[in-house]
Amino acid sequence: MSCSPMDIDNDLRLAEKLKYVREMPQEQLLQLVNQEIPSEKLPSVYLEQLDDADRSTAYRACMLAWIVTERTQVPRELQLRAFLATFHGHDSLISAGTGSGKTLVIILSLLLDNPAEHSLSITISPLKRLQATQAEDMNKRYQIPTVAINEDTPRNDEFWN
Repeated sequence: MSCSPMDIDNDLRLAEKLKYVREMPQEQLLQLVNQEIPSEKLPSVYLEQLDDADRSTAYRACMLAWIVTERTQVPRELQLRAFLATFHGHDSLISAGTGSGKTLVIILSLLLDNPAEHSLSITISPLKRLQATQAEDMNKRYQIPTVAINEDTPRNDEFWN
């Protein structure tokens, strides 16, 4: 029997698919990852070095990324390392070039924690265009409620309520 959230119902909303992955038992999660994600896309050597709890969390993050990117992307080792550090409450600093995947680390933490319930993340970006792009991606692609705040942000009460 298939346990893929993609196979349950083609009309299943993204939020429901993500909830399904967040809550599924570890054994079922591993089966889903093996079924859905091509092995060459996973950082398998790194994943095998993790303890069971971190491996399960990393696989869950991989599956969430796979779903929200419409089966095109899973986190690379660097992204999983930074994500797990954040997941365990440690500070994490990634210094890398544009387009290297730093934003995915933030997204994974929010997706795993279910942004619809209680997460708040503040990301500081010096470029308005990057702010706008990230806010648009978060809202549309990942369905994470996001707003870019800068000098162009409305100051009226209607916007903030």
